[in-house]
Amino acid sequence: MCKLFLTSFCCCLFFFSNAQLTGCKVQYDGVYLSYDESTQQTEYLQFFYNGTVIQALSKENWVGVKKWFKLGNDNVTSSRYKAKGCHVNFTIKTPHTKIKYAGEIDGYQLRLTQSYQDGARVDTRFKFKPL
Repeated sequence: MCKLFLTSFCCCLFFFSNAQLTGCKVQYDGVYLSYDESTQQTEYLQFFYNGTVIQALSKENWVGVKKWFKLGNDNVTSSRYKAKGCHVNFTIKTPHTKIKYAGEIDGYQLRLTQSYQDGARVDTRFKFKPL
C-alpha cells in the first residue's frame, strides 16, 4: 500500500512540476511562429515581460526577419497582452483591420483563435523558437 501511494505521489509530483516549467507560461526568450501554406507567409509573435506583444507577417525566412523584427519598427505591430493561467489574449490593430487573438498556452506552443472584424475566425497553432 505504501509503495503504491509513494509511486502515485512521485508521478503526480513529476507531472505537475513539469507542467509548471513549460505549461502555462508565455516564453520571453524567443519568438512564436506559424506558417500559412495558402499565403506562403509566416506570422511572428514575440512577448515581453512588460505586457507588450509584437506581431508581423513575412515571406522572408527567420534569418531575414530577425534583422527588423523589433519593437518600434514600422513593419511590426505592437499591442498589450493579458495572460492568466493558461489563457492569453490581445488585439492587433492595423490601418486596415483589427484582429483579436485569444487562446491557450500549451507548453512551447500557443493555440490561438484569430477573430476578424468581418466575423471570420481562424484557429492557429504557433510554435516557439528560442533565440
